[in-house]
Amino acid sequence: MKLFIKLKIYFIFIVIVCFYAACVFSFEMPCPQYEKGKLFYYNSCGILNHYDRDFFVISDKVLKKSASVSYHGLKFRHINEKNFKKGCIVGLRINKKNEVTDIYLIKNNTN
Repeated sequence: MKLFIKLKIYFIFIVIVCFYAACVFSFEMPCPQYEKGKLFYYNSCGILNHYDRDFFVISDKVLKKSASVSYHGLKFRHINEKNFKKGCIVGLRINKKNEVTDIYLIKNNTN
């Protein structure tokens, strides 16, 4: 009987640790939202490998562009698409259709 109670406590402990790890290591990253002075979360972030008229390749994942994608910098509200170059670190906002609606320039490629 004591073994069963110890196993039950151990199982509950493992579930709590896993839940905590999932919360701490989630993929959402906080970033400043300069437009409204509040914090919001990127849905994803990564390294820009390539972009074309219809899609982005970010950290080797192909993501479709939304019809009205917006380009942002951390200090400027909106910046030109040409500021995004291969190797830049970017943050993304993604809609329910899995399309990129906003892309944020986190760090420029210094090459």
